[in-house]
Amino acid sequence: MITAPSVGAVVARPPPHRLNPADFAADFNVTAGGIRSLDVRGTLNRAVIRTAGSIGAVKVRTADECVVFAGVAPSLAAPASAADFVADASIGTFRARSTFGTLVAARSVNRYQVGTVNRGIHELPHGLFATAVGSYARGGDPPVHTSRRTTPGVFDESDLYVAKILS
Repeated sequence: MITAPSVGAVVARPPPHRLNPADFAADFNVTAGGIRSLDVRGTLNRAVIRTAGSIGAVKVRTADECVVFAGVAPSLAAPASAADFVADASIGTFRARSTFGTLVAARSVNRYQVGTVNRGIHELPHGLFATAVGSYARGGDPPVHTSRRTTPGVFDESDLYVAKILS
């Protein structure tokens, strides 16, 4: 567990001339500010990323059973209403080629882009929770693309995955 008042840029990449992608499994508890960027050139593996403030960008190849929360009440496993956002925190960009059982939540998400969404091994509900989403894209069959979502309710779901605007 890494606990800090704020975090700048975090980059996890494989050493030069190594073909295997990088894996990153550290938990972050950012107590006052946020994270400028998190770039994992491989798998973000069972990490719990919680910030009191905003997250600029999260870019990963794969997010495997992760939690990425900006401004969500610390005691919660997932937000159920807008009141669960205790700060006016946002996520600028969340981008992953694939996700397995990953939860992403912030009062607002400017850009959310994922390739495939899959169940994690624990088969728990997963997805995106916010009060506003600027741009949204999910791969799959069929792919889903939408923008400027602010109307409360589910706007995308597949199996245990859900993208929801909270009120």
